[in-house]
Amino acid sequence: MQISVDEVVKKFPDGVPLLDAVKDMGIREKGFDTCVKNIKKFEERLYAHPLHNTDECKRLYKLYVKKTKVSFKIFQSSLSVREYVNNILFLCAVPLIYRCMTK
Repeated sequence: MQISVDEVVKKFPDGVPLLDAVKDMGIREKGFDTCVKNIKKFEERLYAHPLHNTDECKRLYKLYVKKTKVSFKIFQSSLSVREYVNNILFLCAVPLIYRCMTK
């Protein structure tokens, strides 16, 4: 196995070339062509974006991750508050229900 890998490295010193799915691998489905075109369009938009590969992008992404974590904690806390409120309301309602049942 290692011998095969060494041969490939010798044959392609700059790295193994990327295969074209249509030409090299013979994939000819209509849906695949559409998918490849869409990927190319989105990659062009991504690379053309002013934030692509900038330190600002990395900083903003870290802030976004931090924001989502905080948002999730807030969501969990709101569930806990709702649960406590429901329990308090239930405990307040039990004596009322008991009084109605005993009459």
